[in-house]
Amino acid sequence: MTCFKCGAAVAEGQRFCGHCGAPVSDPAAGTLIVESPEGGLLQRVRMVLGGDFEVEEELARGGMGVVFRGRELGLGRSVAIKVLSPEFGITARAAERFKREARMVAELEHPNIVPVYRVGQIADILFIAMKYIEGRSLGRILETQGALPVHVVLHVLRAVGRPLAYAHDRGIVHRDVKGDNVLIDSSGRVLVSDFGVALRSADVTLTMDGTMIGTPAFMSPEQCRGKRAGPQSDQYSLGVVAFQMLCGRVPFDSETVEGFIQHHLFTPHPDVRGVREDVPDALVAVIKQALEKDPGQRFPSTRDMLAAIEAVPFSEADRRRSEETLRDLAQGGAVAKVPTRDLPALPEARTVAFASGHR
Repeated sequence: MTCFKCGAAVAEGQRFCGHCGAPVSDPAAGTLIVESPEGGLLQRVRMVLGGDFEVEEELARGGMGVVFRGRELGLGRSVAIKVLSPEFGITARAAERFKREARMVAELEHPNIVPVYRVGQIADILFIAMKYIEGRSLGRILETQGALPVHVVLHVLRAVGRPLAYAHDRGIVHRDVKGDNVLIDSSGRVLVSDFGVALRSADVTLTMDGTMIGTPAFMSPEQCRGKRAGPQSDQYSLGVVAFQMLCGRVPFDSETVEGFIQHHLFTPHPDVRGVREDVPDALVAVIKQALEKDPGQRFPSTRDMLAAIEAVPFSEADRRRSEETLRDLAQGGAVAKVPTRDLPALPEARTVAFASGHR
């Protein structure tokens, strides 16, 4: 059996994936684990979409689908094809969320959001064809490079904060802001991708309280509680990304989903200044407010958070240097390592009592 989210092997009777923590069963919507299809999903997608796309290879797996690299035959352009198929554990709820993602992302036209070319369904394959970004994800860059210079961090925060504020102004919350969903192209441009778990604020029919959606290391406390996510949830996740860019690691680490949840709920985040001392006071204040446990203590709106980020001194020379650094990193190069100290050991986490009920 394989996990619907990351593809890892799942033992029979196991309720959660041991690799990514995703639930592998859903009492309200049937099973989410299936036998691996003969020939693999790649072969199935090649066969079904062969009349429109030449599907080349699998690029990544996300919470709502698998992304393949391909070429659109009619126009001859490179595309990233995100698909959700029955073999991937599709349910009526999952299919509806996938279609909703396509509609929402198609509405979002912003220079820092990956554009969508085509949305459709052929046979049993739901797909979204997006612009293929030649480069690397911020998550991959941080894995290999570690902490980034302050001016690069400010450049990325500006470039991510703008499309998030734009989406929030239109009632759309991303809900899975993390380095893997921030792409750096070969020219050093920063783009936000994968609104796969995005939610329109007015939509109350598809996601209910008690369902956790997101990536454990980046989830806000309210998401950890299974509460409805809002713009302040994206602010918290962006605060985690900012901390990771400055310190080379996320503020909380754990081997279990439960461990992440308890730290997000109860553990004060480490002080950035304890890891490095070159971070401006204004940026430290932005991160501190974004990582407040209570969403009411974060920024009133993401526009306010963006304004606070843009108030940190950042010159035109800083912008040019940042783009040059990101361009080198996106092309697989390396820059001088930023010296950092180790994070202090996390305190023992308190025990969380979960109320019984439907997930």
